[in-house]
Amino acid sequence: MAYAPKAAFIALDFGLKALFATSEGDLLGRGVYDALIRYDQRLTTLARHIQRSGGKPRDSECYRRLVTTIRGFIKAEVNRVLNRIISLRRPKHLVLERLRFRSPGLSARLNRILQNCGRGVIIAKLTALEEELGVTSEEVNPAYSSQQCNCCGYVDSRNRTEQARFRCRWCGARMSADVNAGRNVGERRSSPETTPVGRTKSAALAELVCRFNERWPRARTLPPDPGRKGQRGLPADPRWTNPYFRDWASAARLALGSASDLGNLPTTPALVAVGLNARVPIDRVGTVEGHPQTGSELVAGGPR
Repeated sequence: MAYAPKAAFIALDFGLKALFATSEGDLLGRGVYDALIRYDQRLTTLARHIQRSGGKPRDSECYRRLVTTIRGFIKAEVNRVLNRIISLRRPKHLVLERLRFRSPGLSARLNRILQNCGRGVIIAKLTALEEELGVTSEEVNPAYSSQQCNCCGYVDSRNRTEQARFRCRWCGARMSADVNAGRNVGERRSSPETTPVGRTKSAALAELVCRFNERWPRARTLPPDPGRKGQRGLPADPRWTNPYFRDWASAARLALGSASDLGNLPTTPALVAVGLNARVPIDRVGTVEGHPQTGSELVAGGPR
């Protein structure tokens, strides 16, 4: 029976806690990492024993057999999980992040094995899927896909509260970190930061920060000040303490300084937000609830 696609595309985020997370919320291959840890322990113990005996691991038949077993396990799991995705979602096209096979929880020895064979196994399987079923694939730039919120676009290293969990410090969205990254991968198909070659991480980050600031130019609260009590009503704007938004924070503080030169800023616990709209002249003066307003557009309430 001919393969009949049901979805235009499915995005995949590669990991080891879950081998692949899809943009539809599937977490597949969740037992792979635990199995790799057990293999890692065996590999490390065997290599140490061989070295203590004055030999080299690569010269040991037993060691080479174990490495072959690990490579066979990786190949079998990759094929199994990708076959499951094809069977479950029936996509016409697969979108993957640019794959890097490393895990800080595994030894350098096992990470080398993963790097040497993992990418080749996946490429071979994707080639077979295209030849046999017509399922095409592409890679996109994975830069900051694990730190960017798929709901609002805010990027912050602190969004990853745990390895497996994601909680956005801007909008509060909570989800699996792998699923969030998978959805970001899917949305980068037609974005400028998706080009895997020639697009550096810093350039991708600048694009993500610029996009977010265009959507939310105004701060939700005044910058943190140890001498001022907390502001009630809105959560603190995380950009003030996010190094990715250092330029925005500097411009916002400058705008606040310009506003304070014209009069005292509110001392009540009322919320104040500062907007950084370059199209508004800095010398434009008005009032909001009796307080001075400049091009920084101090307003009561949140971003609008």
